[in-house]
Amino acid sequence: MSSTLPPSTMNDGTWTRLGADEAKLFASETLLSSSRTLPVVAITTPSGVLHPLIDPDQLAQELAGKATVVLLETGEATWALGAALPRRLDVYGGAARIWWPGLTRESDPFDHVLLLIRDEHSAANVHARILSAILGGDTEAGKWNQGRPPRPVAPREAPDPQRDRAVKVAAPDPWRRIAEVYQPGDVVPARVFRLDPRFALVELLPGAGVMVPLAEIDYTWVRDPAEVLTVGERVNVQLLELDPAGRRGLASIKRALLATPREGIALRPGDLPYVAAESVEETDAHLRRAVQREREVNARQAEELEAALDDRRRLAQQCEELKGQASAARKDLKGAEDRIRVLEAQAAELDPLASETSFLAAVRVEYARRFDEADRQLYPLQKMRVGRSFLERARNLHGIDIDKVIEVCAQVACNRAHEIQGRFVHELTEGVAGRSTVRQSDGAKAWRCALQVGSPSARRLHWWSVSQKDGATIEFASVAVHDDYSIPV
Repeated sequence: MSSTLPPSTMNDGTWTRLGADEAKLFASETLLSSSRTLPVVAITTPSGVLHPLIDPDQLAQELAGKATVVLLETGEATWALGAALPRRLDVYGGAARIWWPGLTRESDPFDHVLLLIRDEHSAANVHARILSAILGGDTEAGKWNQGRPPRPVAPREAPDPQRDRAVKVAAPDPWRRIAEVYQPGDVVPARVFRLDPRFALVELLPGAGVMVPLAEIDYTWVRDPAEVLTVGERVNVQLLELDPAGRRGLASIKRALLATPREGIALRPGDLPYVAAESVEETDAHLRRAVQREREVNARQAEELEAALDDRRRLAQQCEELKGQASAARKDLKGAEDRIRVLEAQAAELDPLASETSFLAAVRVEYARRFDEADRQLYPLQKMRVGRSFLERARNLHGIDIDKVIEVCAQVACNRAHEIQGRFVHELTEGVAGRSTVRQSDGAKAWRCALQVGSPSARRLHWWSVSQKDGATIEFASVAVHDDYSIPV
């Protein structure tokens, strides 16, 4: 049964589950405490599983008075514990660990037994090894080490730190064992124990892992090792590099797919191999899965290629449509340019002041010359007409070129003059009160703008704006000097 008592006090057949916060406190106040006299046994849950493979109730009852038992769920709790402990003295992923009294930050990780659990069968084995390590040979569990003589029964008496430290199970260095048996180029069995987005780590022996880079997992493109591998899975690897002194290595899964692996090795000579070599059936199954993954990748690539071809066909169709629109626009532009040339030729032959028709034609040519298609949409030309005395006044007004008058008339007729700073467009007022000048006959409003600036005699353009149902009509009324505010009615 579980308890909420502090783990350092629990040796009465109960156990406790540690969360992330409790794990940090547990590491500092219990595991690393110099006054601790009992070993601590931690069991963890496999990744993504809520319950451990070893029954904590049974283990705690069997170790009552001899050890403290705690349970941690793999995840935040084991991460917090690992962060609070010295390097390589943590436990996670369904494994179990024994921390003997006297644990310090300088302790050798191999002095504090780490026991990996792969399945129900290995869980029973590890359960027995824990009992044997702590209780000695007083139970059948003490015979776990392949028939070796069980150690003498430890009498159940008051805790003795010297005695408890003496019953530790010696753990050989796995890298020394690997260096004795394996060499680069060997194809050997291994077990996946960690997956990272950039690589996978596989164990050759407990505590001895080598890295498999992303590009060495499969001959097909692998985006994430978790897509093709699972923690605890047995795989064959080809050893690419081995550095026992640096306790690291590099391996390839894909290069071992068609190779016959060597037999696995045990931590101690004579023990059962930590990872047995794959059978022919298992190798065939791996190959079938690899072929299936390749087919899935090919199918996905085929779908992506078909989608890309659809996009290309759609874009090609859009390009053809745009080419057609551009061709039509070029024809329209050519037609407009031709019309402008005709109008310019006609205007050159005619005196703009000869008649109302000649003057308005000159204004339309000026508008067509000065405004492109986009501007013509923003500033459409309004209806125009010429007042009865406008042409005569224009002929008699000296000091300004008629082309300038035509240019400003074009600006006025499309409402562009209102936005030109030097035109000074404003209503033509009358009297001291400055009232707007309005023609009584049709309600037209009088306007005025500058043809020239910078002198008292600068010329001005006067016109009437006649509001109608279908839009305004601009009636050019007169041209005059600056001080002339008259406008013909």
